[in-house]
Amino acid sequence: MATHQKASVEIVNQSGHKLLSVKIIHKYSDIASYTKQLDWTSIPNGAKSSNAQEVDYNTGAFTTGRDWWEVTWVNDLGEVYLTDPHNFRNLLDFGEKIGKFLSAPAMAIGSKVAITSPEPTSKTIGAAVAATGFIAELLLNSGTTDGYKQHILRSEDTKVTTQVIIKGNEVEFKSKSGSSHTGFRKVHTFPLPY
Repeated sequence: MATHQKASVEIVNQSGHKLLSVKIIHKYSDIASYTKQLDWTSIPNGAKSSNAQEVDYNTGAFTTGRDWWEVTWVNDLGEVYLTDPHNFRNLLDFGEKIGKFLSAPAMAIGSKVAITSPEPTSKTIGAAVAATGFIAELLLNSGTTDGYKQHILRSEDTKVTTQVIIKGNEVEFKSKSGSSHTGFRKVHTFPLPY
Protein backbone atom coordinates (compact mmCIF):
# COMPACT_ATOMS: atom_id res chain seq x y z
CA MET A 1 0.00 0.00 0.00
CA ALA A 2 1.34 3.39 -1.01
CA THR A 3 1.72 6.16 1.55
CA HIS A 4 1.60 9.79 0.43
CA GLN A 5 4.62 11.70 1.74
CA LYS A 6 5.90 15.28 1.59
CA ALA A 7 9.51 16.44 1.71
CA SER A 8 10.83 19.98 2.07
CA VAL A 9 13.33 21.37 -0.43
CA GLU A 10 15.87 24.15 0.12
CA ILE A 11 18.72 25.61 -1.91
CA VAL A 12 22.21 26.03 -0.49
CA ASN A 13 24.19 28.33 -2.76
CA GLN A 14 27.87 27.41 -2.97
CA SER A 15 28.23 28.60 -6.56
CA GLY A 16 30.50 31.57 -5.91
CA HIS A 17 27.81 34.00 -7.15
CA LYS A 18 24.50 35.39 -5.98
CA LEU A 19 21.62 33.40 -7.49
CA LEU A 20 18.97 35.80 -8.79
CA SER A 21 16.42 33.13 -9.66
CA VAL A 22 16.32 29.37 -9.06
CA LYS A 23 13.62 26.97 -10.23
CA ILE A 24 13.37 23.28 -9.48
CA ILE A 25 10.96 20.98 -11.23
CA HIS A 26 10.14 17.80 -9.32
CA LYS A 27 8.16 15.01 -10.96
CA TYR A 28 7.07 11.87 -9.19
CA SER A 29 6.50 9.20 -11.85
CA ASP A 30 3.46 10.01 -13.94
CA ILE A 31 1.29 11.42 -11.15
CA ALA A 32 0.48 14.85 -12.56
CA SER A 33 -0.75 16.25 -9.23
CA TYR A 34 2.69 15.49 -7.72
CA THR A 35 4.55 17.58 -10.33
CA LYS A 36 5.82 20.78 -8.72
CA GLN A 37 7.73 23.85 -9.77
CA LEU A 38 9.60 25.43 -6.87
CA ASP A 39 10.83 29.04 -7.09
CA TRP A 40 13.36 31.13 -5.18
CA THR A 41 14.94 34.53 -5.78
CA SER A 42 18.01 36.38 -4.44
CA ILE A 43 20.07 33.71 -2.67
CA PRO A 44 23.49 35.14 -1.74
CA ASN A 45 26.60 33.03 -2.20
CA GLY A 46 27.19 30.89 0.89
CA ALA A 47 23.56 31.23 2.04
CA LYS A 48 20.52 28.98 2.20
CA SER A 49 17.18 29.86 0.65
CA SER A 50 14.96 31.74 3.11
CA ASN A 51 12.07 29.31 2.76
CA ALA A 52 11.66 25.58 2.19
CA GLN A 53 9.04 24.33 -0.27
CA GLU A 54 7.31 20.95 -0.41
CA VAL A 55 7.22 18.14 -2.96
CA ASP A 56 4.94 15.09 -2.95
CA TYR A 57 5.92 11.44 -3.37
CA ASN A 58 4.81 7.95 -2.35
CA THR A 59 6.47 5.25 -0.27
CA GLY A 60 5.44 1.78 0.84
CA ALA A 61 5.17 -1.78 -0.37
CA PHE A 62 4.82 -2.21 -4.13
CA THR A 63 5.51 1.49 -4.75
CA THR A 64 7.31 1.75 -8.08
CA GLY A 65 7.39 5.54 -8.52
CA ARG A 66 10.56 7.52 -9.04
CA ASP A 67 11.49 11.11 -8.18
CA TRP A 68 12.90 13.18 -11.04
CA TRP A 69 14.55 16.60 -10.63
CA GLU A 70 15.59 19.44 -12.93
CA VAL A 71 17.24 22.64 -11.65
CA THR A 72 17.77 25.90 -13.54
CA TRP A 73 19.15 29.20 -12.26
CA VAL A 74 20.47 32.61 -13.24
CA ASN A 75 23.38 34.16 -11.36
CA ASP A 76 24.38 37.78 -10.88
CA LEU A 77 26.46 37.70 -14.10
CA GLY A 78 23.38 36.90 -16.19
CA GLU A 79 24.56 33.32 -16.73
CA VAL A 80 21.73 30.80 -17.14
CA TYR A 81 22.44 27.24 -15.97
CA LEU A 82 20.59 23.93 -16.27
CA THR A 83 21.36 20.60 -14.62
CA ASP A 84 22.77 18.18 -17.16
CA PRO A 85 22.68 14.55 -15.98
CA HIS A 86 23.81 13.18 -19.38
CA ASN A 87 21.07 10.57 -19.34
CA PHE A 88 19.29 11.56 -22.54
CA ARG A 89 20.33 13.43 -25.65
CA ASN A 90 16.90 15.12 -26.00
CA LEU A 91 17.58 17.60 -23.20
CA LEU A 92 21.05 18.35 -24.49
CA ASP A 93 19.54 19.19 -27.86
CA PHE A 94 16.93 21.29 -26.05
CA GLY A 95 19.64 23.17 -24.14
CA GLU A 96 21.53 23.96 -27.31
CA LYS A 97 18.43 25.53 -28.84
CA ILE A 98 17.10 27.64 -25.96
CA GLY A 99 19.85 30.26 -25.89
CA LYS A 100 18.30 32.29 -28.69
CA PHE A 101 14.87 32.15 -27.04
CA LEU A 102 16.17 33.32 -23.65
CA SER A 103 17.11 36.69 -25.07
CA ALA A 104 13.42 37.50 -25.66
CA PRO A 105 12.25 37.47 -22.00
CA ALA A 106 15.37 39.32 -20.92
CA MET A 107 15.11 41.97 -23.62
CA ALA A 108 11.42 42.45 -22.89
CA ILE A 109 12.34 43.92 -19.53
CA GLY A 110 15.28 45.98 -20.66
CA SER A 111 18.23 43.70 -20.02
CA LYS A 112 20.54 45.38 -22.52
CA VAL A 113 22.04 47.51 -19.73
CA ALA A 114 25.44 46.27 -18.52
CA ILE A 115 26.04 45.26 -14.91
CA THR A 116 27.21 48.31 -12.97
CA SER A 117 26.12 47.63 -9.38
CA PRO A 118 26.72 44.75 -6.96
CA GLU A 119 23.05 44.65 -5.91
CA PRO A 120 20.35 43.52 -8.32
CA THR A 121 17.33 45.71 -8.96
CA SER A 122 13.77 44.49 -9.36
CA LYS A 123 14.33 44.63 -13.14
CA THR A 124 17.35 42.35 -12.78
CA ILE A 125 15.43 39.87 -10.65
CA GLY A 126 12.55 40.09 -13.13
CA ALA A 127 14.86 39.24 -16.04
CA ALA A 128 16.27 36.26 -14.15
CA VAL A 129 12.81 35.00 -13.16
CA ALA A 130 11.63 35.35 -16.77
CA ALA A 131 14.57 33.27 -18.00
CA THR A 132 14.19 30.45 -15.47
CA GLY A 133 10.41 30.55 -15.90
CA PHE A 134 10.76 30.15 -19.65
CA ILE A 135 12.99 27.07 -19.24
CA ALA A 136 10.74 25.57 -16.56
CA GLU A 137 7.65 26.01 -18.73
CA LEU A 138 9.31 24.22 -21.64
CA LEU A 139 10.43 21.39 -19.36
CA LEU A 140 7.05 21.00 -17.69
CA ASN A 141 5.25 20.90 -21.03
CA SER A 142 7.52 18.17 -22.38
CA GLY A 143 5.76 15.49 -20.29
CA THR A 144 8.95 13.44 -20.16
CA THR A 145 11.78 12.88 -17.72
CA ASP A 146 14.44 13.11 -20.43
CA GLY A 147 17.35 14.99 -18.90
CA TYR A 148 15.97 14.94 -15.36
CA LYS A 149 18.14 13.65 -12.52
CA GLN A 150 16.71 10.73 -10.57
CA HIS A 151 17.03 11.14 -6.81
CA ILE A 152 14.55 8.87 -5.07
CA LEU A 153 12.97 10.00 -1.83
CA ARG A 154 12.34 7.39 0.88
CA SER A 155 10.09 7.31 3.94
CA GLU A 156 12.83 8.85 6.10
CA ASP A 157 13.12 11.88 3.77
CA THR A 158 10.09 13.76 5.09
CA LYS A 159 12.54 16.26 6.56
CA VAL A 160 14.47 18.70 4.38
CA THR A 161 15.90 17.45 1.08
CA THR A 162 18.51 20.04 0.22
CA GLN A 163 19.61 20.90 -3.29
CA VAL A 164 23.16 22.18 -3.09
CA ILE A 165 24.60 24.04 -6.05
CA ILE A 166 28.31 23.40 -5.93
CA LYS A 167 31.16 25.09 -7.73
CA GLY A 168 32.94 22.86 -10.17
CA ASN A 169 30.03 21.77 -12.36
CA GLU A 170 28.06 19.69 -9.87
CA VAL A 171 24.68 19.83 -8.12
CA GLU A 172 24.17 17.60 -5.12
CA PHE A 173 20.73 16.37 -4.05
CA LYS A 174 20.97 15.56 -0.34
CA SER A 175 18.36 13.85 1.79
CA LYS A 176 18.47 11.71 4.90
CA SER A 177 18.42 8.49 2.84
CA GLY A 178 21.41 9.49 0.73
CA SER A 179 22.72 11.85 -1.90
CA SER A 180 22.94 12.03 -5.67
CA HIS A 181 25.10 14.20 -7.91
CA THR A 182 24.72 15.57 -11.41
CA GLY A 183 26.50 18.04 -13.60
CA PHE A 184 25.21 21.33 -14.93
CA ARG A 185 26.06 23.57 -17.82
CA LYS A 186 25.66 27.14 -18.92
CA VAL A 187 22.99 27.47 -21.60
CA HIS A 188 23.00 31.23 -22.12
CA THR A 189 24.37 34.56 -20.87
CA PHE A 190 22.65 37.91 -21.15
CA PRO A 191 23.45 41.30 -19.64
CA LEU A 192 21.21 42.16 -16.71
CA PRO A 193 19.84 45.62 -15.89
CA TYR A 194 21.26 46.97 -12.64
